[in-house]
Amino acid sequence: MRKVKYEARELERFKRRARKRYPEEYIETLWGRIEPDAFYVEKFVPVPFRRYGRLSIEYDKADALKLFGEQASKLGLIWIGSIHSHPDSSGPEPTDTDNAGARQDGEHVFAIYELSRPENSKRLRSKTVWWPTQIPVEAAPI
Repeated sequence: MRKVKYEARELERFKRRARKRYPEEYIETLWGRIEPDAFYVEKFVPVPFRRYGRLSIEYDKADALKLFGEQASKLGLIWIGSIHSHPDSSGPEPTDTDNAGARQDGEHVFAIYELSRPENSKRLRSKTVWWPTQIPVEAAPI
């Protein structure tokens, strides 16, 4: 299994942007390189998204490619997935909707940033978990 390696400063910037939007869900796209040993995530890029409620958002991959694709190409990067927050959830596990969206968009990897505020606390608790996208393929005998 490939590992995910990421720019720590980029992840910290994403976390700050997601915390500012808490308790609403937030999403960004991931850009980098795919090598035999790892997914190298070098840029976290904000992208326009549609909100269907506090905990339901969706972005259009075509919008992400228009927004950053040309610049990414100049940097030698490709779109490899997304990262989004799960505010006040029971954990950083992907939902069925998360998995379906990642497969539909052809994401190679995605991450979930769990955010929650324990009762009687002013501080947010958080955890980031990276997930491979399990894209099913059709198989048939020769």
